[in-house]
Amino acid sequence: MDVGEFARRLFLDDDKHDKRFALFLGAGCSVTSGIPAAGALVRDRWLPRLCGIRSPGERDVEVWAVRTIPGYDPENPGASYGSLINELFITADDRQREIESLCDSRSPGFGYAVLAQLIARPSGRFNVVLTTNFDDLVADALYLYTESRPLVIHHESLASFIRPTRTRPLLVKLHGDHRLAPRNTVLETESIAAEVARHTAMVLNDRGLVFMGYGGNDKGILKLLSDLPLDALPLGAYWVHPQEPVGRIREWLAKRNGIWVKSGWFDEVMLVIRNTFDLPHPDPQRFTRVFSDYHKAFEQLSAAIVAKPATDVSAATLKEAVRATEQSFPDFWQAVSEAARLEKSDPAAAEKVYQAGIDQFPRAAPLLGNYAVFLEEIPGRREEAEVLYKRAIDADPRHANSLGNYAVFLEHTSGRREEAEAFYRRAIEADPKHANSLGNYAVFLGHTP
Repeated sequence: MDVGEFARRLFLDDDKHDKRFALFLGAGCSVTSGIPAAGALVRDRWLPRLCGIRSPGERDVEVWAVRTIPGYDPENPGASYGSLINELFITADDRQREIESLCDSRSPGFGYAVLAQLIARPSGRFNVVLTTNFDDLVADALYLYTESRPLVIHHESLASFIRPTRTRPLLVKLHGDHRLAPRNTVLETESIAAEVARHTAMVLNDRGLVFMGYGGNDKGILKLLSDLPLDALPLGAYWVHPQEPVGRIREWLAKRNGIWVKSGWFDEVMLVIRNTFDLPHPDPQRFTRVFSDYHKAFEQLSAAIVAKPATDVSAATLKEAVRATEQSFPDFWQAVSEAARLEKSDPAAAEKVYQAGIDQFPRAAPLLGNYAVFLEEIPGRREEAEVLYKRAIDADPRHANSLGNYAVFLEHTSGRREEAEAFYRRAIEADPKHANSLGNYAVFLGHTP
């Protein structure tokens, strides 16, 4: 089956919430996020290092590997992952450090960003993820790009929590986590922890199983799959991969009447899935809101510190810390912070900070919007304030704070209630969870005849 047909078949039953699937992710899914797949890791990173330690004069690493590494197959280097990591890193601590170095500071790529939207859908049809990967890319993508918070099972001590929920994503790391004694040698991956295997089998009892980016070389995974009762996986098994399955995983798929979905690599598959399901793109306002909330919390802290009397023993130290933190904010946020601190104590100085900041950052919506609010409260300067509101909205037409504040401005301007309501609606459309806009609009409606 080609990947387009596969995606369309999944979408065809999208209204049937009882047709659920578990997604099984292998190392191939993480390649575009900067983590090498098993084959590349063995061939390009580990073999040269081991050869350099044992036979430093060897010119052809692959010839050396065939000659000295039992079972090494140049056509399938990933199959030697478990034995090679054990040969190169002789202690568990060394192995964990290597895995940590591969996983740390990696960010989810395009495929994971789309996958997060699929997993987080309210229907919960795809909210179970099984993986042999040690990285945090699935969980990170959910945190970054959605409002969903996954339950992550990264150690056998949490096995009893492996149970499907209606909506919350469940992520089971079958080989553990890169920070918590990951299972990676041949001996360690020959079996899955008994409780993890038992509870995982229960999750698969009434679902389909979709493999993506997986090589099929793990004995423990094959045992878990082979031990499933015949009536498990009633919705089938799908091998989504550019290449046909080989070896024992192929045999298992054949027994289960599995289907090879001949596809591109992970990101390409997720691109097709995104278009078929019309999944949303990540909301750019989400990232703006995170920093804006952080900055707002600092402003509240700053105002409380500035109000401390000079007799307070910690006042001088705290006020200096406020000034130092303001100076370290990036871009226009430095001006926003400094002006906010000065607005009540020295309005003239605050205005100079606003003007200098806008000269340097003429399209910074938060700075323009804050200056507009500042001017609105000064008698005789409402016209100037409106000009700045319009500049702020022009700079960022989806900046909920600017839209909401301008709506309040219009509400309190004679004869402009209709315009005010339009901007309240725009503010809520830009950010449906913006508390100030929601509250102010509620008050507005309460005063509407």
